[in-house]
Amino acid sequence: MVLGPETAQADFYKLSQANYRHHAPFQRIIDITKIDYPRLQAAIFHVTNSRRIKHRLRAVKFHRLLERAARGHAKRMAAGGFYSHSDPDGTRRTPTKRARRQGVTNPKIAENIYQFHGLTQNGKPVYRKPGKGKYSHVPNGPDVPMHTYLSFADAIVDGWMKSPGHRKNILNAKALELGVGAEFFWKGNWPYFMAVQNFQFFYPARTR
Repeated sequence: MVLGPETAQADFYKLSQANYRHHAPFQRIIDITKIDYPRLQAAIFHVTNSRRIKHRLRAVKFHRLLERAARGHAKRMAAGGFYSHSDPDGTRRTPTKRARRQGVTNPKIAENIYQFHGLTQNGKPVYRKPGKGKYSHVPNGPDVPMHTYLSFADAIVDGWMKSPGHRKNILNAKALELGVGAEFFWKGNWPYFMAVQNFQFFYPARTR
């Protein structure tokens, strides 16, 4: 059976903390010509919950409208060339306005954003090779691969955890729900992603 995008997306969120790391689609290398955004966003969601559970906090629940708000902001930042919690469009200015646009009637949003490279660097230098999207750790050496969906999720959540403000949002006991958005873009000749987390605090998000 071929799963449609909504079914496949729902399937990702049925994975448990005990088995998501063994889920084969999360182990695949990201192909920038056909990125599976629902898979990438779900991987970030699960890794975020693993960090919460490690710190003896309850897992947050997935909320589709928070995901849509986060994805929309990631896409607008990537396309518009800005990196901010504030959108130049006044109707989308704040995380609260963005959540309301998606149908959340009681948004209490804490937002994390990140601009992150898509290559597996492992602390090594990276050199460009002839042809867009080709890189190596030594001049004209073997290609450096893109992250897998799971290694990217680990790297970006680890980056957030090193920042006091972002860490505070991830480990806040009052966070109840989460939606994650991501979007690929080229930063010069380098592959990058915008990533956004939208947490709903205090009480579950209500919708129209």
